[in-house]
Amino acid sequence: MRSPAHFRLGARWYRRLGARVAVGLTLLIGFSLGAVLIATTRVVRARSLDRASEELDVAQLTFYRLVDARADSAASLTRLITDLPIFRAHMSDARLADDPETIGLMADEYRRQLNAQFVVVTDGHGAWLGSPGLTGQRPTALLTSIDAAGRGDPDRTILAIEDRLFLVVSEPARFGEEILGTMTVGYALDDAVAKELAQLTHCQVNLVSSSRVSGSSLPRAERAALALMLSDGASAPTPLSEIRLLDERYVSGSFPLVRRQDPGATERLVLLKPWQPTQQFVDAIRTQILGAGGIVFILAMIGGLLFSRYVDRPWRNIAAAAEEIATGNWEHQVPVQGTAEAATMAVAFNEMTSSLRAAQQRLLYDALHDHLTGLPNRALFMDRVTHAGSHASRRPLTFAVLFVDLDRFKAVNDSLGHAVGDLLLLEIARRLRDAIRSGDAVSRSVEHQNSSDPTLARLGGDEFTVLMENVRDASDAVRLAECLLETIAVPVRVGGGDIFITASIGIAVSASGQSSANDVVRDADTAMYRAKASGGNRYVVFDATMHRNAVERLQRETALRRAIERNEFAVYYQPIVRLRDSRLTGFEALVRWNHPDQGCLSPATFIQVAEDTGLITHIDQFVLRAACQAARDWHSRIPDVAPLTVSVNISARSFAQPDLVEQVTHILRDTGLKAHRLHLEITESAAMADAERARAVLVDLKALGVRLSLDDFGTGFSSLSYLQRFPVDTLKIDRSFIARTDQLDCREIIRTILNLARTLGLDVIAEGTETSGQVDFLESLDCRFGQGYFFSHPIPGEDVNRLMSGQEHGFNSLVA
Repeated sequence: MRSPAHFRLGARWYRRLGARVAVGLTLLIGFSLGAVLIATTRVVRARSLDRASEELDVAQLTFYRLVDARADSAASLTRLITDLPIFRAHMSDARLADDPETIGLMADEYRRQLNAQFVVVTDGHGAWLGSPGLTGQRPTALLTSIDAAGRGDPDRTILAIEDRLFLVVSEPARFGEEILGTMTVGYALDDAVAKELAQLTHCQVNLVSSSRVSGSSLPRAERAALALMLSDGASAPTPLSEIRLLDERYVSGSFPLVRRQDPGATERLVLLKPWQPTQQFVDAIRTQILGAGGIVFILAMIGGLLFSRYVDRPWRNIAAAAEEIATGNWEHQVPVQGTAEAATMAVAFNEMTSSLRAAQQRLLYDALHDHLTGLPNRALFMDRVTHAGSHASRRPLTFAVLFVDLDRFKAVNDSLGHAVGDLLLLEIARRLRDAIRSGDAVSRSVEHQNSSDPTLARLGGDEFTVLMENVRDASDAVRLAECLLETIAVPVRVGGGDIFITASIGIAVSASGQSSANDVVRDADTAMYRAKASGGNRYVVFDATMHRNAVERLQRETALRRAIERNEFAVYYQPIVRLRDSRLTGFEALVRWNHPDQGCLSPATFIQVAEDTGLITHIDQFVLRAACQAARDWHSRIPDVAPLTVSVNISARSFAQPDLVEQVTHILRDTGLKAHRLHLEITESAAMADAERARAVLVDLKALGVRLSLDDFGTGFSSLSYLQRFPVDTLKIDRSFIARTDQLDCREIIRTILNLARTLGLDVIAEGTETSGQVDFLESLDCRFGQGYFFSHPIPGEDVNRLMSGQEHGFNSLVA
């Protein structure tokens, strides 16, 4: 009889209990995993389709909102134009004078300003006065929209015109209750719009008219495939379906292009959601389940034989360590014990923990320090300033902030490159750090010897800040600022050459906890800008006046922007007189601000703010257009008077505009003023900022027939060689010289300018003539023209006609 041991030894492997358990567990787990795989794939697929449907619905709503927003914006701009008095005036003139050409030119100008594809202007009877940008037949739907606006009902819609889709906005032009006409603006819904919408909706956007794709965010090949599919009605996308375009699969949704539109309309919005992420997710799940199944198979085969508490203990240790790490204890280590596999796992786990701890520390360091210099960054610096402010609020302590900004650092980057700029910043950071740490940099009293060292930080770019805690007064910060300026001024050796750099430093001191941390940093920044405006390479200590000035400047800028929107500016005119016989020869246009609270303001109160903010370009265009129109009206009202010129100042910012010549051309054409009656005045500084470009622009202006004047002559840094090359007609002697004609040096300067002008064949206008003695002196030097309070203050446009009507008796008889 065979013993049980012999039976176990002699039995075939598949008859052993362990093998049967392993096979049974393997088959059971295999079937389970297969069922889980199939069920999970189906659930994920169904859920993905549901989610795609939801996302398509959200994208559809987003599209409608975006289209509504674009329509609202277009309607607002169109309404703003139709509300302009000049637009209504053109409409009225066109209706009375039967002059559709003027309306066409105006409409084309508005089309370019609105960046629209076409603009249609009709009169109050529905007759088309102009339709620039629109060719071919007039679509019925467009006529319907225009008719609605003609009845006083603004209309907005999306129309298909010649197989292209357009967002169309129609607005009535009213004068009181009377409808003068309509203005209709059309924006093409093309690929650019589709791509912009695609970025916002996170779907591929296709704008379809009939079977034609008017705009699409798809690549060219996939767009062609979609167009082919749309032409075949059997394979066209349904409200929710899966389609394939070339090698890409999408979940598509087809919706009406306009909200609440007939579902059967031919204008459709086709949204495509990529299916690839879902397929990748399904593949990943399948791979993970199969991988997990393989591991489970192995565990099932060996689990019953090898599983024991000895084997289980290392895994419990690792699980406990993972829980410790999850609570934030990065120092916990797993005991290395058990089998080789368990010990290896413990060692790997411990190494992983150490790496994670080091990575966390590195991330924390990077989050609080500048990557280039290693100094604290803005976040860490503001935290320390806040801490200093909190500490100062509990005790009678004072802290100071120094805001350091390098002068003309952008010139280094632009000329030598960012790599050299980074090396320069590294050297400056090292110098600042060494200067702050040195014993001579910060002078402290005995009771402050135990205070912490100042904190140096880099906020970004070429901006550094220093926090000094427990200072006695501003003198401590001033001594440090002087030391830093000396340190920075030493030439920096980079790339075999020396770079000379200076800095502007603003200093702000807290007032025994009464100033918040953010306020102190803001005040230091304000003081730094004051130092930079004063020429740089200096420090400025903040005072309350600077903050008031900054607030007042911001308020003035805000009021200036509103003034432009509300058209609060007016143009005054100062006569220009021929000194020989006191004849009126022209006017200089000068802007005034009719402030609702402060009354009429001269340019001195707002021009600098307008220059700094760029608003001066809007003001210049307003003055230029108003002056040209006024000059044209002068001749129309009093044709017997010799034609007068009008002079308009062009600011440096406007002169730098690339389309200045085009602007002047359009204004001359719109107003009908002859070019030779317009004088444009450019300052020396504007002309010499880029002399070669200035010469090219002046040559183009001269080619229009416009006459050119060099304003404030004698105060700038112009070169005589460039003056000879500039095609200017007139020099205007700056009023500062005329005001000091009693001084010998100024008289000689004026004499020299007049001799120079005669040599170059130029006219001369003396600005600021206020006394008869000044006029007599200028006449003795044969100066031809004068302008100033002696003749007249700047006057409103309505007073110009009085002067023009009496100019045949000479200007002196007028003012008498």
